[in-house]
Amino acid sequence: MTGKAAFRMGVAGRAAEVRPMYGEARELCRDYLVPYEGVADITAEITPEDIQREEAEAAKQGQGIIPPARLETSAVLRKIASAMPQYDTFLMHGVVISTAGQGYMITAPSGTGKSTRARLWTDHIPDSVIVNGDKPFLRVGEDGTEAFGTPWCGKEGWNVNTSVPLRAIFILERSENGNCVERLSFGEAFPAILRQTYWPDGADEQRKTLDLLQAMASSVNIYCFRSEPTLEAVRLAYEAGAEGR
Repeated sequence: MTGKAAFRMGVAGRAAEVRPMYGEARELCRDYLVPYEGVADITAEITPEDIQREEAEAAKQGQGIIPPARLETSAVLRKIASAMPQYDTFLMHGVVISTAGQGYMITAPSGTGKSTRARLWTDHIPDSVIVNGDKPFLRVGEDGTEAFGTPWCGKEGWNVNTSVPLRAIFILERSENGNCVERLSFGEAFPAILRQTYWPDGADEQRKTLDLLQAMASSVNIYCFRSEPTLEAVRLAYEAGAEGR
């Protein structure tokens, strides 16, 4: 039995019914709540075992003691992300910025400086807004790849309940010797991209995620972005991504 009332949210074009044990998940997802209409695409029912799994993951990453209600928000994301590949959608760690209606993603391990570059980008490149600051969903279709905001958006809280066509992904590396934006093939980019992609439990979902990554690369340019934390660096990235060079 769940302890709190179920709610329904819309994310990445899908209706997900969440059946929580605590109340924090609903508050987190408040900007994504949708009416109950028809059958949900995804059901995320949280159990004590799900909370224990998140507790173990947090301990493995040295995050210390996290309240169960906060752990549940991660469990909800895990359940939804695990179901998304069947809808040609997957979760990737990074910041998505919309500039003039086109999406640009900066991805790298936590602590590399994604947020610093994103602030510089939105502060100085006109018509720019952060769609999601940490865990966007990417949906791959015949017309390209679309990036969606989600409530799981990092400590800054950067998220908008919207989507944007994804034009480029920048794999960020710190630099102390200038800036460089270099176009990569899918094979060259694959190890870094895979490390930042949510890996579902099921074998079918894993195979589907690999297929989606490869399909994404046919419409999204991927770059190595060696960068100092400067405006010059983000301008260089934007210009390369916008021009597709």
